[in-house]
Amino acid sequence: MNGHRLGVITNGDLNQQKLKLERMGVLDYFEVVVASGDVGFSKPDTRMFEIACEMTGTHWCEMIYVGDDLATDIVPCEALYDELEL
Repeated sequence: MNGHRLGVITNGDLNQQKLKLERMGVLDYFEVVVASGDVGFSKPDTRMFEIACEMTGTHWCEMIYVGDDLATDIVPCEALYDELEL
């Protein structure tokens, strides 16, 4: 994958989300799957993104996140950015 690492952050059940990815034949492409049902809170809680960072040993500033919902995907990323000391 050209040195890129992939992960999923989802407001769902971990096993169900992994099964979906497996059925699509893409599960092996994802290094981590962070699911709200597994961690006890959901997006837009920024802890979802922080857990993904911890699991990969990557700072969130080095990540690219693609989402489809303004409230649950973009707002928490903006909140993390706002916390950044420039």
